[in-house]
Amino acid sequence: MVPYMSELWASLLEEFCPSPIAARRRIFFDLADPEKRTGKDILRALELIPRFEKFFEVILGLNEKEAYEIGAVLGLDTRDRSRHGLAALAREILAEVPISSLVVHPVAYALAAHDGVVSEVDGPYVDKPLITTGAGDHFNSGFCCGRMLNFDHAASVLIGVAASGFYVRSAQTPSIDDLVEMLRNWPSQ
Repeated sequence: MVPYMSELWASLLEEFCPSPIAARRRIFFDLADPEKRTGKDILRALELIPRFEKFFEVILGLNEKEAYEIGAVLGLDTRDRSRHGLAALAREILAEVPISSLVVHPVAYALAAHDGVVSEVDGPYVDKPLITTGAGDHFNSGFCCGRMLNFDHAASVLIGVAASGFYVRSAQTPSIDDLVEMLRNWPSQ
């Protein structure tokens, strides 16, 4: 959503990225509502993001709506809106945008695509959340926390849905202790 973000990324690639021989760290990208950008702008961003893979393990995070928008811009078939269809779309996006991982977080579950594998985790869905704005950001932070702790993708998705689930139920950002308690007492569906 930020004007000239692609130009900023291009400058980062040219001027500030670490040496390719340095230890690979992780970098997370959130496109933040691409519907407000042109297809050309989105394609430019999707061309730049994989260039960071030379320096980082790149993770792209999308909500469900964004995944379908990105799929459409890439010319992929987005008609199957089922859970299976979204998993297939995630694999196809990852094939078109060669990065380490793609995470997608619909409301009731989330998934991560990595190396041709899709890990799906049901979330602690609640019919009447106290808050929804920011739930995706909490999912992203939980997922990234899991990856920074070197958890596999499935466990990282679980941490993501726990962080988001705690947030929508309490309208509070969870602490590590809150996440542990949430996981110990996983809500029944």
